[in-house]
Amino acid sequence: MAPSRVSAAPRRPLLWLCGIVTILMVVFAYLLALAIAAGLGLLTIGVLGSHSLVAIIIATGAATCSASILWSLAPRRDNFTPPGPAIDPASQPRLFGEIAAIAAEFSEPMPSAVYLMLDPNAWVAQRGGMLGFGSRRVMALGFPLLSVLTVSEFRAVVAHEFAHYYGGDTGFGPWTQKARDALMRSLQRLSGESGFLSFLSRWAYVAILRIIVIYILALYWKLFLRLTLLVSRQWEYRADELASAVAGATPLVNGLRKIPSAALAWQPFWTCEAVPSLSAGFRPPLAEGFSRFLEAPEVARKLAPRVSEQLEQETPGAFDTHPTFHQRSERALAHGFDPAPEDPAPAISLLDGPAEFEFSVLRALFPDSRIEASLPVAWESTGIAIYVPLWGQFTSEYRAVLEPYTVADIPDALANLSAIAARIRDPKGTLLTRDQRADRAASLLWMAFSLVLFCHGWELHAQPGDFHFAKGRDQLIPSDLVLRLRQGILSAEGYRDLVAHFGIGILPLAPPEAPPAGVSPIE
Repeated sequence: MAPSRVSAAPRRPLLWLCGIVTILMVVFAYLLALAIAAGLGLLTIGVLGSHSLVAIIIATGAATCSASILWSLAPRRDNFTPPGPAIDPASQPRLFGEIAAIAAEFSEPMPSAVYLMLDPNAWVAQRGGMLGFGSRRVMALGFPLLSVLTVSEFRAVVAHEFAHYYGGDTGFGPWTQKARDALMRSLQRLSGESGFLSFLSRWAYVAILRIIVIYILALYWKLFLRLTLLVSRQWEYRADELASAVAGATPLVNGLRKIPSAALAWQPFWTCEAVPSLSAGFRPPLAEGFSRFLEAPEVARKLAPRVSEQLEQETPGAFDTHPTFHQRSERALAHGFDPAPEDPAPAISLLDGPAEFEFSVLRALFPDSRIEASLPVAWESTGIAIYVPLWGQFTSEYRAVLEPYTVADIPDALANLSAIAARIRDPKGTLLTRDQRADRAASLLWMAFSLVLFCHGWELHAQPGDFHFAKGRDQLIPSDLVLRLRQGILSAEGYRDLVAHFGIGILPLAPPEAPPAGVSPIE
């Protein structure tokens, strides 16, 4: 039997010391809080003997502080809410095969459940039970992450997560988090501006006592956070080291670099590409669409400098749970482990029946009749299937608003945007702000412009991250033109020259009397 690649990583006795420090910090957190509560209890008993009004007020304040601390320390059950649907190992044997192979490298048992979430991240934890007792191992994989990682990078990310199991820090995690929560609850209850204790603080004796207790707890809270988060960062370094030994440093670093990129891009993709389609009753392939979105030239052009800036501006912080990307990548690449076999195939290829799998995930996360009845559609068809009918219905509703204007008159309409906005109703059940109404009125103009282009022979290209009209070699993006006019980047004269060049300036913005048949507008 071949030796495990984990054995190539040297032992790190310092991490045992880190574990001991964490345990001591947790134990002392509870001992300190109990000692303060006990001291306040003794003060209550001691001052009550004088039977004076001041003594009664001080005793009441001390007893209230003590009760607040004790209530905050009471153990709470960890009510774990799954971040998404659990993946069935029987239906996804190749994905679980990869996870099982990594688990075997670490000689660790498989998680009791693996969940899929709509978040470009991955994590493991021990959740459930009380104070860690009765908890179970769980893993969560971000569906967007599978769209951007290769199989090798996926292995490295999973190996990093299993390294947390292997190192035992997921076992410490519930205890540490419970201690943090207990201290935080104590501080919140003691420093609250409302409640009985706040009322008692009108007396200087109680106010001073309260300030002293808060100061002691806050001082330890800061020390506790600094030390436990310092240990957390050391565990992250160790998890990276073990992942580099098992799956290779280069795939790990590449995967770590892709995570912030996916995190920045996912929300725009979900909001601007996925939600309109799903709301209209259509279900394009999300994983494929997210990959296309990231590869779209305009998205890549804007995203790359933002990711670089984010990574460059990362600075090590005393209260950070993770080291910076540059710290992690430098250490991972410096270990010098033998490279692992690489598989450049996309990680999403590990899923069997991705379309059906996506559908089951969406149904689980969004129990909506529209999702249940949604129809599969290719991204190439979303423009005509979704957007053209939407534009037709929205512009037809406000045909009278658009009648005075031609395509060349859009700058004049923008100058009169507040009056146009006043004639457009708010979406049902929503009260828009003045700026939101102006944006909605501007949307009416560019949608009408888009419909004009579509009806006069311009071809609509609707791809994730790439939305434009084309006629021969010419391209136009109505929404972009309207935005540039509003921002003053494009002058009214320059705009009129442009539309005159294409021979569309005299075309009316008002749609035909019979609107295109299709879906309801998304409000």
